[in-house]
Amino acid sequence: MGSNKYAPFIYGRSSIGRLGLFVQITAPLGDIGFNGKWTLQLNPVKPLRIYPGMRIGQIFFLKPFGEIALYSGKYQNSSGPNKSQIYKDFQKK
Repeated sequence: MGSNKYAPFIYGRSSIGRLGLFVQITAPLGDIGFNGKWTLQLNPVKPLRIYPGMRIGQIFFLKPFGEIALYSGKYQNSSGPNKSQIYKDFQKK
């Protein structure tokens, strides 16, 4: 999922939040130009069950103004869950 024209936002559905599952609360904004699968942050605050096919989130797109710099970072074209690669930001080049 991604776009070269719009900034994607993902949030949990309110009905899921009422059950005690918070979706992507620290980084809901995607990068313009990112194309790949998102690794979602799921924070349950109490025991609950989710099932295949349950809709737990919603996404919307914002139209930017001005010049767009497309994302070309370390997670581009990801095809599944990825561990954090933040250490690459601090490696000497």
